Amino acid sequence: MSLCHSSTETANRASQLDVVHGVFGALNVGETPLDALMRHALEVPGAAAALLDAFAAQAGALRLVQEAEARGAASLPSDLRRGIAAAAARTPSWLAVGTAGVRV
Repeated sequence: MSLCHSSTETANRASQLDVVHGVFGALNVGETPLDALMRHALEVPGAAAALLDAFAAQAGALRLVQEAEARGAASLPSDLRRGIAAAAARTPSWLAVGTAGVRV
């Protein structure tokens, strides 16, 4: 069964790389998909700001889910709650302010 799981992971990774190749073109030697994304964000005018705005919006949504759960307005499974807490702990504090200076 682990062979099947490994094959699935390999197929998923290949699929992700296909998406990156389709959007960003060929990867440079030794470049990861994240490297390609960041290169693209730096090369395309306005892309870096749009990427940071998207991350800030996701961080804001994450905080809203945490607040709703803390108030009892939402009941999350414990594994999801742990995942959200881990993601929130890794979210840089500077993402609390969007690129327009509006607190999200």
